[in-house]
Amino acid sequence: GILDPTHPSKLRWDMFLAVLIVMSVLVIPLRIGFDVSDTAAWTAVDWAVDAFFFLDMAANFRTAFEDEFSVYVTVPRFIRDHYLKSWFLIDFFSTVPFDRLFEPVVGGTANLKALRLTRSLRLVRLLKLFRIFKLKKLGNAEDLVEVNAVVVRALKLLLTLGFVGHLFGCFWSYVAIEAAENWEEGEDAAAWWQVLGIESSDLYSRYVAALYWAFTTMTTVGYGDVLPVSDLERVYATVIMIMGATVFGYIVGSVSTLATNPFGASARQQDKLLKVHHYLDEQKIQTKLRSSVKKHVEYHLSQRSPFDERRLLAQLPADLRRACVLQAHSEVRGKISLFKLQENYFVAFMLQRMQPEFVLQDVFINTPEEGSDGIYFLTSGIAEEVKKEKSGELTVQKCVSEGQVFGYDGFMGMETENIGYRAFTDCTLYVLMESDISSIIQNQPIMARKLQRALKNCIVSQSANLVDGLATGNKKAPTAQPHLSGWGAVGKGKAARASHSSQVYPANLGDEEAKGGAAQVDAFFPEHPAGGDPQGSGGLSGRSRPESDSSDASPVTAGGGGGDGGKG
Repeated sequence: GILDPTHPSKLRWDMFLAVLIVMSVLVIPLRIGFDVSDTAAWTAVDWAVDAFFFLDMAANFRTAFEDEFSVYVTVPRFIRDHYLKSWFLIDFFSTVPFDRLFEPVVGGTANLKALRLTRSLRLVRLLKLFRIFKLKKLGNAEDLVEVNAVVVRALKLLLTLGFVGHLFGCFWSYVAIEAAENWEEGEDAAAWWQVLGIESSDLYSRYVAALYWAFTTMTTVGYGDVLPVSDLERVYATVIMIMGATVFGYIVGSVSTLATNPFGASARQQDKLLKVHHYLDEQKIQTKLRSSVKKHVEYHLSQRSPFDERRLLAQLPADLRRACVLQAHSEVRGKISLFKLQENYFVAFMLQRMQPEFVLQDVFINTPEEGSDGIYFLTSGIAEEVKKEKSGELTVQKCVSEGQVFGYDGFMGMETENIGYRAFTDCTLYVLMESDISSIIQNQPIMARKLQRALKNCIVSQSANLVDGLATGNKKAPTAQPHLSGWGAVGKGKAARASHSSQVYPANLGDEEAKGGAAQVDAFFPEHPAGGDPQGSGGLSGRSRPESDSSDASPVTAGGGGGDGGKG
């Protein structure tokens, strides 16, 4: 069978491997750097650890993986190809005990240099460190334990600094051993610990002295009490001065930036995230809901400036304001079908009134009981339209893919009783709320006509693509989703829902949606006095919106301006 990566048993196995990974990346440098002899116990531990990682490699060929749509793929051929192209080489070279395989080739223990070279091959197994990044599926530390986010970040920096110091210190000892072996016969072979009066057999004192040297070198303190005594040690010390100062400077700089620059964009975002974290702690919100809230806030902050953007834009002339808005949202513009073939002034005007949202997989965008409160533009992911039957059962009506619009029928008078939308995968959306549309109709009649025409074109174009997809089986058509059933989704009813999405729709479904949607748009937007196309008036400046309109504090209007949309 196929292993579910989210199953508690699999998560416990991943946690167990994480402990082995940490142990490996700490112990291997220590054994190599201080020339710790292999004992029967160490040999048994090595073989046992390698056996566990071999088992994990075998399991990875049968473990479902999460694709770019946050759907778990269970097709064995796809799993195999994905693993071979991703983590297989690192797993292979970090698991195969090359040092053990070369021991019979080297021969007896008389060839000490050859044996030391064999032990150095264990450095390849430090690649296990990169496997730590695979454990991201366990979630962020802030979500797993109830610890302040600042404390978690500080611990990450401290552990990073400690590991780098451990690595530098171990190889400080290794370099000294290599240098001592290169002394010519008759010369006094000495290492830095011998100058300090430390016996070679005193492993604890040697490690403490090496760690002390590593941190004094990284922090550029350099008291001078632990000194290199050979050219090889001096070369290594020079390299560590450069690398260590860079690493330490980066860590200190990261901490000082947060401490001394509370007004920067990054700091403001972190401050807002911390406030959300404190609120969730205070209200004792459960872990699953906490993760959903935090991801939504993080996405919203990634799409919106933490500064008072409206007030800043209000101080700019129309051309500059428009250019700033368009550049800030350049990545998402092409994913919103409302903006297809539209002028820049209209795009900038609408972007300032849209709200970004992030919805986790299996979470309702709007429930069948509540209905829609705006027009939703799906910028990434897949959503599904669901209907609540009289029995209370939810049935999937159709799928909504990236670039499509939905929810407009909910408040435009169309028959949408018991219809809601749910995220099939993690989804990002831009939402134009009903209140903002009503405000545009009331206060900007010329721009309202432009929105009316753009929305009609958007709905008709989307329905035409549906007809094309149903008639030709074109999988690239936005609403043609029969290939979902081949994704092999696992868990949470995904397999059943994916196959359900491949149902056959009526041949005239697209035409009905186009006619019905366009008619309801016309019915929702009242007749406006003749004022010409807003393009001729210039776009973003002119009659200001009333101060009572809270959707935008900047003096963005329907007429005047110039630049991208019309005359200056």
